[in-house]
Amino acid sequence: MTSNTSLPPSSDLLYGQVYFDIQRAHVFSDTKTFVDSVPDISPSEIVALYEQEKILPNFNLVAFVNKHFHLPSFPAPTYASDPTITPEDHINKL
Repeated sequence: MTSNTSLPPSSDLLYGQVYFDIQRAHVFSDTKTFVDSVPDISPSEIVALYEQEKILPNFNLVAFVNKHFHLPSFPAPTYASDPTITPEDHINKL
């Protein structure tokens, strides 16, 4: 079965060199954080700003990303295992 709905463009298509430079520079500890971020302005505006700013001597890629994207937040894990209870008791507590 096929669907007529199309998926939105991927981050590498939206941001081009910006995307590749961020991933290559390991701005984040994983490759998913950036693609989950939300831009403050349109992708085309971000690309244009990046092309203008990246040639400046004091350009900072991390600062650029923090300025133009809302990064996803990851809540601290609150789960702590309790080795004193049985798996059944654990499931019942859920």
